[in-house]
Amino acid sequence: MLYIIFLTFALAVNALTVHNPPVDGSGGAAPSKPKCHHRVSKHDEYASYPSVQSNSQPMPIGWESGLKNQVTYSTIQPLSASSIVPEVNPNLDFFIIGDWGQPNERQSQVAKVMSDLAYMTKPDFVLSVGDNFYATNETKHDGVLSTNDSKWNDFWLKVYQGFTQSIPWYSVLGNHDWLGDPQSQIEYSRLNPTKWVMPNYFWERTVKLGQHEVAFIMIDTNYLVYSTMEIRPIMLNNFQRAGWTDGNQTVKMHLDWIEGALQRHLDKKYVFVVGHHFLGTCKPVGHMVELQALLDKYQPTAYLYGHHHTLQATSRGKTQYIQSGAGSVMEDSCPDHDGWALGQTNGFVHASVTEASIVFNFWDYTE
Repeated sequence: MLYIIFLTFALAVNALTVHNPPVDGSGGAAPSKPKCHHRVSKHDEYASYPSVQSNSQPMPIGWESGLKNQVTYSTIQPLSASSIVPEVNPNLDFFIIGDWGQPNERQSQVAKVMSDLAYMTKPDFVLSVGDNFYATNETKHDGVLSTNDSKWNDFWLKVYQGFTQSIPWYSVLGNHDWLGDPQSQIEYSRLNPTKWVMPNYFWERTVKLGQHEVAFIMIDTNYLVYSTMEIRPIMLNNFQRAGWTDGNQTVKMHLDWIEGALQRHLDKKYVFVVGHHFLGTCKPVGHMVELQALLDKYQPTAYLYGHHHTLQATSRGKTQYIQSGAGSVMEDSCPDHDGWALGQTNGFVHASVTEASIVFNFWDYTE
């Protein structure tokens, strides 16, 4: 069964959560009885939504976002299938999916919904937030071992069809990718630069948005997490091959690069930091604490990530934390999670960006 969950924000002035009756399933993007759950914060000057009738019950899930008005649980009228597309066409549109590289029926179903939705919304690209390729009984190895690894075709090209294969995938690595040959994913990007975009472990991309620019800061969080732990020899060897051998000095190098990128993009309309490991929605581990301090200092628009196999969202100061780690595997939400969370499901996130607002739509598939 497919459920559609909308998380919407612009400038945090008001907020509400909405649980809808089933919507019509026409249009191919959703089965016959999906439900909509809205997570909304809006800027009154720009956003208009269906009228709400509040039952004045407190929101059951905490949402720390510095909102001026009380968060309430509300109900609105059923939506039509066409209403999942914003009335105003976004200037920038993209999908966010993580932990997708486990071939199974759930991956296929999520991929189909992505393809169907892509025909309607025409996203500019997909953000892949890591754990792109898992081990299976047949392949045995995590990640990929070369640019010719069969997983490129079997786990990705054959699965994500239609419009989602006609747009680039902007990618970072997860921990499972570091258990193969991580350099092969960079090399594949050089061979297929219009499809798989990952020119390095840390990289940046600036996109035009009307008269403004949007920055994407793509980071590798693996050393920040695993340099403080006992890890498998293959990951340690891969860190050494990358030149990441001197502990705290490498951590400092990574954090310095991230801070430099945040400083370079202070003039951008929006700044998205994209990594694999969680912050905000789950308790940070290792040197992710220092990364959290940087995000607190510079307050980018959002941090987008996966790793924990759930769909979650929260905010901290002016920064939204959007977790999309349920592309093919699932688990319970973090026991210490802060904010909105949906575990034991699979799905992805659809982001629509205009000069006035950003809308994150959480798409959830449960068998």
